[in-house]
Amino acid sequence: MPADFFSELVLRTPAFPINKYAASVDKIDDLLLDELFMDAVAIASPDLFESCEKLKNGQITDSKKALKIKVTLLKYLNRICYRPTPFGAFASCSTLHWGGSKDIVIDELNMSFHISLDTLFLCQLIEKLELEFKPLLSYRLNSSIYKAGNEYRFYYQALAQGSKKYKVNAIDATNELDKVYELCLKDPIPYEVIIGHICEQSDYANADVVEFVNDLIDAQVLVSALEPRLSDSDPLLQLINVLVQCDNTNSSKELSQTISKLKNFNSGFSYSKSEGPISRFLFQKEMELHNLFNLEKQGMVFQVSSYKPLSKGVLDETKQLSLNAAIHACHILSNAVDPWLDAVKEKIRQKLDSKPIALAHLFDPDLGITDPTSKITVNFEDDILDELNPFASPAINYENNTAARRLIVQFFNSKFNSNKDTNLLTIHISPDELAKLAKKVTPYPLPATFPVMFKLIKDEYAQLLIESAGGHSGTTLLGRFGNENDVILQLLKDITQFEKAANTEVQMASVTHLPETRTGNVLKNPNLRELEIPYLSGPAANAEKQLRINDLIISYRNNKLVLYSQKSGKQVIPKIDNAHNFMTGSLPVYRLLAALQNQFNVGGLNPVFKTSFRGLTFFPRIQYDNVILQSAQLQLNENDLDEFRQAGTLQQQIEAFDDKCKLFGLSGNLLWVEGDQTIFLKRDDIFSFELFFKEMLKKKEVILREFFEPDETVKDSNGLTYNHQFITVVKNNIVRPGQTTSNIITRPNAQRNFYPGSEWCYVKIYCSVFFSNDFLVKLLSPLLKTWIDEGKIDTWFFIRYKDPEDHIRLRFHLAEPDFFNTLFNKLNSVLDTYQQQGFISRITIDTYERELERYNLPDYFTVEKLFRISSDLCIQILACGEFQTQGVLPLLGIKSIDDMYNNFSLSAEKKYDLALKSSLSFQNEIVLDEEEKKIQLDYYHSNLKQIRMLIENAEEVSAIRPYLPYFLESEKMYKKLKLSEEIHASDEIISSLVHMHFNRLYNDNQRIFEMICYSVIAKYYKSKLR
Repeated sequence: MPADFFSELVLRTPAFPINKYAASVDKIDDLLLDELFMDAVAIASPDLFESCEKLKNGQITDSKKALKIKVTLLKYLNRICYRPTPFGAFASCSTLHWGGSKDIVIDELNMSFHISLDTLFLCQLIEKLELEFKPLLSYRLNSSIYKAGNEYRFYYQALAQGSKKYKVNAIDATNELDKVYELCLKDPIPYEVIIGHICEQSDYANADVVEFVNDLIDAQVLVSALEPRLSDSDPLLQLINVLVQCDNTNSSKELSQTISKLKNFNSGFSYSKSEGPISRFLFQKEMELHNLFNLEKQGMVFQVSSYKPLSKGVLDETKQLSLNAAIHACHILSNAVDPWLDAVKEKIRQKLDSKPIALAHLFDPDLGITDPTSKITVNFEDDILDELNPFASPAINYENNTAARRLIVQFFNSKFNSNKDTNLLTIHISPDELAKLAKKVTPYPLPATFPVMFKLIKDEYAQLLIESAGGHSGTTLLGRFGNENDVILQLLKDITQFEKAANTEVQMASVTHLPETRTGNVLKNPNLRELEIPYLSGPAANAEKQLRINDLIISYRNNKLVLYSQKSGKQVIPKIDNAHNFMTGSLPVYRLLAALQNQFNVGGLNPVFKTSFRGLTFFPRIQYDNVILQSAQLQLNENDLDEFRQAGTLQQQIEAFDDKCKLFGLSGNLLWVEGDQTIFLKRDDIFSFELFFKEMLKKKEVILREFFEPDETVKDSNGLTYNHQFITVVKNNIVRPGQTTSNIITRPNAQRNFYPGSEWCYVKIYCSVFFSNDFLVKLLSPLLKTWIDEGKIDTWFFIRYKDPEDHIRLRFHLAEPDFFNTLFNKLNSVLDTYQQQGFISRITIDTYERELERYNLPDYFTVEKLFRISSDLCIQILACGEFQTQGVLPLLGIKSIDDMYNNFSLSAEKKYDLALKSSLSFQNEIVLDEEEKKIQLDYYHSNLKQIRMLIENAEEVSAIRPYLPYFLESEKMYKKLKLSEEIHASDEIISSLVHMHFNRLYNDNQRIFEMICYSVIAKYYKSKLR
């Protein structure tokens, strides 16, 4: 189905048109007189600007130094002509909308600027103010703090050389600290109030309490209300407002004077072109701040964004057809999951299973799990052996190996090999090929909104280049501009409102976190959502709208992590409304919150080609219809670069480089890619190309990407063409994110743990899958009958498990806890011979932990009764024999699914919906080729009559007839529990009950049987709805 688009778009363009590069590259000296160019240089690098001024004034006579400056200017010229990423005055944003026009005209003469304090400078200023006015400020708890046993643990942040360093600290919990915790948990509390509160409730002298509170502040248990906030449109004004509130409370002459200085500075902090070049304005303001606060400069003082109006601002809406085709293709071809998140889930499953844990405790080494990427440190007490530690970090397998991904990789492998034989530059994907692949894979759903960044290109065979697509929200690429541009702000509000309407049963919360000081410049975004999760950053929302990490609970359910609030009992979907790359170097709690955004949806819509063929050095262009989904890319390694270096003269080196590129069809202009930076390589401009080529030869690795010339859609008033990027936001009206459940999640009151000797006895019997049925039928069943008849146990159940050894897990509910030892001794006695013969390897007793979150019913004992009904039925079926009748195994499974659905009184439509959902889930897990799918289909059609009789009148199916009395007995037991009347089970619970029944019924390959039975019964249910 075609996607819809929000009507507003954002256009990103460099400050100069593309032809300015060719016209200026050999006239670098002229750039020293270009006001806009030098303003851009001054904003980006004040030191370079100063050198340029000296060069312009003839103060630099050293030719090598002058050449070095000119080479640097050439790089900046390259950027200001070709790179659209907004940065200072080098590139700007404009807003437009979809419509019927085919021309977009930039009003290049009316560029405007938004100026704010750089976050690094802001943090330095706050640090100075906190030291100077400590007793006059208000304080709240560190947002990372939590209690672990008799300690409070939290992150301590140190600002060193413009960078934040984090360290986990701990402090003993005392009565006084508990009082401070309760007092400062929500709103900032004045310093004197904190001291007074402790003095009133303790016998300590005032001086001791003052020292205690100062220690808490110095240790960052308490943080001041000045803590920077990412959502402030004017951080300086917010800083002034907080100081004014503190002054109103304390009335300090020194603080009042500081507030006056800041107010006077802020009143003149508005730039207009009449004041001359913006660089001059910024230098003046920088000097003012330096004189006011005498801060040592460690980086930029101001952050500048630029905006250009459009005299014509309507983009041809027919381009949406191509975008829709591209989105569809990318959705099929991208199947990325987060390996880090999968590793976290596996660690939680192994240690906690479905037991919930506070998010604050999750990565605590004593209470939770370790970060999958955390380094293992062993104190060998030996200098040589200690050098092993850097090699001891666990490796995460980043090769996501889902069934869908393997199919996509096979597809690309076939296409690439056919290309390799003919040396073609482009992998063309036809609609027929995509349609065939789409039948095999079931991608994750698309999120409610997501951005697409694209470029209109001048190419013989394509019109559009997709620069990036997908993400957890349409806010990601636009959030940083929301406080600076009213049109973008309204678009962001529309996006978040749409997402809220699409996810009414969950709560969405903005995550605010400042991982590094300078990154705050691009992480800033307006506070758009009703709730906020502050984490080591100042909160924007009031206390009632904050979700602290101590309030958030996480649990593992059906291979998903469910985050929910204890306060509301509702599921929470965290959202990061900026483009922060959280994948590397992030604190684990923040990394997890970020990862949970995409758990129910596909993340980036980028074809999996590059990440699946890591050994390749050349990746062809990928094209679908008239859209380039991925540019061709060539990686030059050190051997390649050595080959160029040894080719002789510079001209011969360039010829060797050209020959290498031609091998892969890269004959046009290129982009040299270094991280998120790109340099345009104009092959026919000898001067600039030679300079950049010399720089390239100094590297150990070089990545080159083909460059597509922009078409002439985006021009200025002089008709000059601009390189560009459009950002449009897709709204997904059809596919909704697959949340786990809506009304989960109340914390169950039932007892969770039953230790050995309590009313539940939990025994593990380790044996082969082949002996397991004999054990259940011949050894366990007679014991069960005796114990139940004698009233020693009133319920029981079993499951099959592997950890990694195969075993049977038995749980017995004892009518008399004193029977515990007798039961175990009797079981041991009966099994002794089989242990000696090797059929049973060992018997163990363990703690029974109920899965309270997975089966969230009012009375958990009802769940255990359901387990018993299933266990009794399976033993009775197994006792019938070795399934001699041909074809009975899948029929038993199909019958079991339909009976379970009937026991919960599901409608025909609901049966089909739930069976289809389960079937599709298995398709993503288990790889089936076309032949295997055909076998399943043949089975369905060949046995359709028998399947219909099985579900509609099972007596007529001779193969199943011997087992029917047990199914009927089971049905009576279900009816006694009044499932449909008193228990409103979620889809999850019903599917889980079916899953566990299959686990008991089949001694091996249970998931294969479950997959086949769901596939068959879903087809049958669908046929009945027609």
